[in-house]
Amino acid sequence: MLINFTFENFRSFRDAAEFSMLASEEEGLECDTLLPVSDVKLLPLTAVYGGNASGKTNFVRALYELRALVCDGKVKNYMPFRLDDVSRNSPTVFTIEISTGNEEWRYSLSIQGQQVVEESLYCLSSELPVYSRNEKGSVEFDEAFFERKSKEEIKTANDIAGTTAQSDVLLTTLHKLQGIMVDFAAVASKIHAWFDDVLIIKPAWLPGVVPAVIYHTSEFSPYLRDAGTGISNLSVKSLPLRAEGNQEQVINFIKQTIEENEIRSIRDVVLQKKEGELISLKCVAQHVLASGRVETFDLSEESDGTNSFINLLPVLHNPKKTPRVFVIDELDRSLHTKLSRKLIERHLDMARSGVSQQLIFTTHDVMLMDKELLRQDEVWLVDRYEDGASELTSYIEYEGDNDNMRQIYLQGRIGGIPNLYL
Repeated sequence: MLINFTFENFRSFRDAAEFSMLASEEEGLECDTLLPVSDVKLLPLTAVYGGNASGKTNFVRALYELRALVCDGKVKNYMPFRLDDVSRNSPTVFTIEISTGNEEWRYSLSIQGQQVVEESLYCLSSELPVYSRNEKGSVEFDEAFFERKSKEEIKTANDIAGTTAQSDVLLTTLHKLQGIMVDFAAVASKIHAWFDDVLIIKPAWLPGVVPAVIYHTSEFSPYLRDAGTGISNLSVKSLPLRAEGNQEQVINFIKQTIEENEIRSIRDVVLQKKEGELISLKCVAQHVLASGRVETFDLSEESDGTNSFINLLPVLHNPKKTPRVFVIDELDRSLHTKLSRKLIERHLDMARSGVSQQLIFTTHDVMLMDKELLRQDEVWLVDRYEDGASELTSYIEYEGDNDNMRQIYLQGRIGGIPNLYL
């Protein structure tokens, strides 16, 4: 589960932005849908509001970029705040606190240009550092954390990790050394698995069907019928990849850039590399006519709202109760407010039934800002000021009357609304 996330000097966020999924202990916020993790209680969902161009998507991009850094293992995109000369030549810093099973961790990564400036991993549960890496590339593993290891083994690990290129993320490098540095790699793999398997981000700037939909169509179909989409079933068909003319160059390029077993989504098509070959799968919608005949439609022929809802289906269905952290940019995109509310209610029902799942989303839908649905500490606000810098704040910081969150928000008393001069 996600506990806290802090980032600084990333896109429109010049100053440090602190986001937390820790439940506030203030009075009047009692709730039966909190997620107990160790000795703390986490929120099952948060809604992020803000005007257009305020920086909501950049908040999602920050999590997306950190995930990409850990999963890919290389610094590729350095995107600092560019509206002052100091920031554009300063590091971007990410710090995240997460829970993996019964353990809690703090991972920090600082990048500049195409290089890692600093990197560290700290075990919050044992209150011990795991490793630290400085701008010179020197790595130090903590002897107290690895108490069963001799000083010689620690020194060897320091030397091996110290050869990591400055453009490479050490956490990812350690994850790949499972046959060489077993204990060190095992710790790194826990964090890597959280980013790779638990954290699921649906960015609005990258259209495409979520791969989970492709592989669980039969399980998701009932939700489409219940939502009144007119779709009876989702199905998957295999698409042949014809290496003809320029297509051969494109296919070979994809083969070179995609890892073994990696999944790539391109609109309603999912590509996966298996044993060196590309597999192409396409999701289609089936409608049953009154005569009983089944008519098949491409997802491009369905409405934008239907496609948005299809990509949210994994949030609704988690029978194995697998820990998941969903981050959705523009949850309400092309969705009726009643459907958005039902989706959130379903998510909360799952939390009450013991599913360890969090939902973080950006939205403009003020109808969701309802005390019957959201606690004050589950509402966050993004503002962007005249100097171009964005700021992220929690609704819980508002000290006035909270009887009507929606009215207070629309009156501009807590921020997060556009400054209109039309």
